[in-house]
Amino acid sequence: MRQNLFLKTLSLLFAVVLLLSCSDSFDKIRNSGDVELMTTKADEFFQEGNWLNAQILYEQLLGAYRGKSKSEEIFFNYAKTYFEQQQYILAAYHFKRFAITYPNSSLREEADFMVAYSEYQQSPKFRLDQQPTKFAMESFQTFINRYPASEKVAQCNELMDELRQKMERKAFSASMLYYDTRDYQSAAHTFENFARDFPDSDRIVEARYLAVKSEYLLAKNSIPSKQFDRYEVVVEDFEAFEEKHPESIYLQELRSYYELSKQNLNKLSDVGY
Repeated sequence: MRQNLFLKTLSLLFAVVLLLSCSDSFDKIRNSGDVELMTTKADEFFQEGNWLNAQILYEQLLGAYRGKSKSEEIFFNYAKTYFEQQQYILAAYHFKRFAITYPNSSLREEADFMVAYSEYQQSPKFRLDQQPTKFAMESFQTFINRYPASEKVAQCNELMDELRQKMERKAFSASMLYYDTRDYQSAAHTFENFARDFPDSDRIVEARYLAVKSEYLLAKNSIPSKQFDRYEVVVEDFEAFEEKHPESIYLQELRSYYELSKQNLNKLSDVGY
């Protein structure tokens, strides 16, 4: 027992000494002022995946290489160290700066892609605000427009499809929340927007069904002075639904709302609404 404790303590002390030694060695490189040495070590750290040490040295070297051919590689690698450390906001910022600073660089295409890819990494879970998702999609589309022959176009399209599905899920979930809380006016409006914004969705028939159902429930629960116009909307939208989806499993249920709406329109018309 004591021997095991001694060995663990010895191993810990050795690790601490090694860490301090490495730290001291890195500090000597960082403070050396030797541009060639710092460049060599920065590149070594980068290749080894020691992103933080590479980043620190590259940051110091940016000024030293300004106006020289090596500066492009250093700037690009510097931006990538942020990405590899999952600092995606700063990665996107520095890749944008690279593209502006070196518009004719052979690395420009890769930098533009990395801007979009960094923004993609910032896209949150579907229940959260999807503004970062929109930014990422716009950046991918900008990349595709700028480099239509790029090998990365297929990847951009795949990632955009993934982001679009996330936004679709968010939009449907928001509509369902209105429906479940009986805010039928907002539910009808958002389901209609869903159908317009995601015409290729697997849930478009369901969204249109819920829009008509929400309109009927809204009309049914409205004050008499508003019912006539709202029942008319149900009738019109049911007829549009039937035309678009004549084989839908929802048609029978919606037809009952349609018939009830027509009956109520006749009653309301008889009493002067």
